[in-house]
Amino acid sequence: MNNDLNIARKILEREERTLVIVKEGKVLFVSDDNGIKPIYMAVTDLAHELEDASLADRVIGRAAALLCVAYGIKEIYARLISKEAIRLLEQNGVSYNYRERTPFIKNREGTGMCPVERMSLDVDDGKHLVKRIEEFLKKNGLLR
Repeated sequence: MNNDLNIARKILEREERTLVIVKEGKVLFVSDDNGIKPIYMAVTDLAHELEDASLADRVIGRAAALLCVAYGIKEIYARLISKEAIRLLEQNGVSYNYRERTPFIKNREGTGMCPVERMSLDVDDGKHLVKRIEEFLKKNGLLR
């Protein structure tokens, strides 16, 4: 595991954060928000700075993996990762490790697939997915 990923993972775990991004020893982004919002905010705020960065997240589903690939994240640690996210990361040469694997990311009620994970199923480019995520966050009052 790269030093940047170690830094990101330690901050994620010790400070109980939801997302941490580190590049060249510098913390670029930290969040306590839940769901897809933290990674959405990171890619919209930092875009080009994310190339070759390391990311630690509590949950990586297909949508988050697509964003990581599209914005050049080089390595990922996830507490929970979906099978489809693993497939995407492997196809695109993104290094990853995780604590737990699941067939898919569940919705908050645990009754089915996460709506953002479902939304990403017919998208192959993370940059195209950003607009859909923005609409989802606005519709749910999570973004202005």
